[in-house]
Amino acid sequence: MLISALLPLLASTVVPPDDISDALSRRCAETLAALARAHGVPFSLSGTAVTLDGHVVATRARIEARQAAQGRHVAALAIEAAVDAQPGLVVGCVGIGRDDAEAVETAVQEWGALVGHALVRGISLRERSPERFTAGRFIVYPGATGFRGTMPPRWLPADHERLLAALERALPLSTSDTTHGLTLTVMVEPGQVPQGEVRFDGIPAHSLWLPVQGFDWPRAAAGYIFKQFYLLVPEKAAG
Repeated sequence: MLISALLPLLASTVVPPDDISDALSRRCAETLAALARAHGVPFSLSGTAVTLDGHVVATRARIEARQAAQGRHVAALAIEAAVDAQPGLVVGCVGIGRDDAEAVETAVQEWGALVGHALVRGISLRERSPERFTAGRFIVYPGATGFRGTMPPRWLPADHERLLAALERALPLSTSDTTHGLTLTVMVEPGQVPQGEVRFDGIPAHSLWLPVQGFDWPRAAAGYIFKQFYLLVPEKAAG
């Protein structure tokens, strides 16, 4: 499957209550709990909610699209993580598998890597997080960096710092008292202007996309899709 065909499936949308899958939401909560266990931090799991360091993370998920072609199945999910009943951390994830169930599970695991790691780092690990950056009035915790493509480039902590420095001036200053989610989806093709979007709390943010589009992206022999979630925690709450 061409990476350009995956780009529309990677967009995240609001998750309406009527479309929620309880079983899928529970699977997302179980995935987050497993990450907390792997990091050695205390947690409790109850249905679709995980409690980390006294903060309740409630998950809501739905399947937005399914496709099957050439013996491969693709599932696009929209997953929301509400921290202490504060909505907004909505991310779209895509999974590919040999059948529909495997594609859905792969998408859930992608969410865990992309978002779950950032939640555990920002809520539980905080100053003990292996990756922790500053942007404006926020402490920034990245999830795992995702690439799709045959020859993706290297991505180092210094690249996070450069990218966040480019975004810093465009971050909304009026929102620096609460926790937010920043999701970047960027398609980079050799010799072409990057395409994609930036979402702030699940909402497309054109002012944040402009510095991302103008960023000096790592070179690669072939095109690739870059996907990154950042958890933005106010400095005064980051510990």
